[in-house]
Amino acid sequence: MRKLNYYCFTVLLLLTFACAEKKTQVKEAVEPKTELVLPFQELVLNDMKDFKKTSDDWKIVGGVFVDRSKDKVIHASDGS
Repeated sequence: MRKLNYYCFTVLLLLTFACAEKKTQVKEAVEPKTELVLPFQELVLNDMKDFKKTSDDWKIVGGVFVDRSKDKVIHASDGS
């Protein structure tokens, strides 16, 4: 009789915890912090004076077309 009481008590205890409503924590959306590592600096893109010195084979063009069917074929249109 004593074993039956322990068995019933154990089953009742397990059912109580199994059927209890689970509390879920709702986490608020946290915006990621933006860290500024480098200071922002405006670049003028009309010429190349804001960049370090380039070699003579660099130039400013208006547009570029790459033929993907051929290796290393790039066509540039005149620019400013």
